[in-house]
Amino acid sequence: MEVAAGKVLKQGGIAKLSVVGIGMRSHSGVAATLFECLGNGGVNIQMISTSEIKIAVILDESQIDQAAKLAHAAFGLSAGK
Repeated sequence: MEVAAGKVLKQGGIAKLSVVGIGMRSHSGVAATLFECLGNGGVNIQMISTSEIKIAVILDESQIDQAAKLAHAAFGLSAGK
């Protein structure tokens, strides 16, 4: 089988943040919590990928630390808890 591809594009300076857990199957609102915390924090999502147990977002590399801190706080995973 042949696939006719026009061209390949690449982009540097991106990072991936994932929320993973088997409990996502039975707990609604995980995606909403993630998107809300990132949106309120001014983090721009370039791409979203989902499965039954994972939500992954592609972000500017410069925003990954902020995004991770926001997600940790939103899901109660912040240091000191």
